[in-house]
Amino acid sequence: MTNHSDLVAEIEVVDIQATGSIPSDAGDLPYVDFDATVMDLLAGNGASGREIVIRQTGAYGADGEVEFEISDDPLIRAGDEFVAFLHESEEGVYFIGGGPTGRLPIEGERVYQLDGSELRADEVPESLTELSQAISTQ
Repeated sequence: MTNHSDLVAEIEVVDIQATGSIPSDAGDLPYVDFDATVMDLLAGNGASGREIVIRQTGAYGADGEVEFEISDDPLIRAGDEFVAFLHESEEGVYFIGGGPTGRLPIEGERVYQLDGSELRADEVPESLTELSQAISTQ
């Protein structure tokens, strides 16, 4: 996945930046743009500490509860920390490649997979240090 990503980084989500929708054949498809900080750059261009915008399909209601999300790809929330395999759009907004497969939640040094991930358990190191080392050797 690293070779097919514009940016691979440890991310901390700061807040919701904006919401909107994209017209599609099935109707408008809602999205949320999140302000996020690159905590550690693992692959790609840029620097740790910079701010980026990550766009994800889904919507929050006025009460802050999830109104719409893709099955097996839960909406990001402020405060979430994860390693992300990101693709950059022409407008400079990032998208997580592969949905739940391209987002690996972290808690401290521990790395997890989302339920919808297509990776096998043996393909994902259990620690952030091991994951960082695996990515840097690709």
